[in-house]
Amino acid sequence: MRIEKILNKVIYPKQIINKRTYHTVYKPLGITQDTFQTSLGLSAITNVRQGRYGSICDGSRPLRSFMRLFPDKAFFEKNILKYGRSTNTNADAPSYLKAKTSIPLSTSGVHDCSVAYFVNKKDNTHFLFHIHPDMEESSIKKAIERFMPDGFQKTIIVPGDNYNTVTHKKTLPKLFETIKNINPKTSVEVFHNSSRYPEIVGYKGNVYEIPNRKYFLEFRSCGQATFKICNIQNDTIFNPIARAKSISELENLKIQFAQEDYGIEIQKVINRLINEKTKKIQQTQ
Repeated sequence: MRIEKILNKVIYPKQIINKRTYHTVYKPLGITQDTFQTSLGLSAITNVRQGRYGSICDGSRPLRSFMRLFPDKAFFEKNILKYGRSTNTNADAPSYLKAKTSIPLSTSGVHDCSVAYFVNKKDNTHFLFHIHPDMEESSIKKAIERFMPDGFQKTIIVPGDNYNTVTHKKTLPKLFETIKNINPKTSVEVFHNSSRYPEIVGYKGNVYEIPNRKYFLEFRSCGQATFKICNIQNDTIFNPIARAKSISELENLKIQFAQEDYGIEIQKVINRLINEKTKKIQQTQ
């Protein structure tokens, strides 16, 4: 495989696992509201095991290339690149991103961790959740309800690339049960990596991957952020709000967060939490 050909001319695999054929002409995959039609999904996560590029399970499907959705690199850079948001390049977890479904959200460095992707058809929003393997079920539930207070109809789980599947054998069924306890009617699907250490992207109701450029060049695991970094974590957002002891502190935080380019949907989450904390402080005064 000619790596320089892939990187310089942006030639992406049609099916990297099976055919290993490459194309310079793309047929964009038409994405419409039909994408959101829910199916029954998986009834459980079973037989978690080692796959070619990380953990897989019964019923999991390979991720498709995100870049093949678009006619060429110029189209992508003009119409998509500047709008997307990425978590970080340090594989810090838990990390959170939320936006309208037309804005791509990505994360990388998913090893022992997993990614959960939620779609709300009613308000056309999606939530990408990079989940640390040590997160308690109550913390996972709290995060999902915090970012998707109006519910969701579709969920996709992507396990990390760690080849020691002991972790995922424990965390994936737990995550499935937690999601189903919040919304028993949601469909839950599982996708697995189609390349080494990819960047996971949520876009218009589905998940995709972007190959890890540094791995192709240096053959080592590196984080990757194709889009603008939007570092939404407990330590950067939620813990400062929780620790605030006065309304003035909360007002300062609100001003500070408003100056960041987090996007409308994240700002809604932040403002709602600040308002809730303000009411609690007022009740104690």
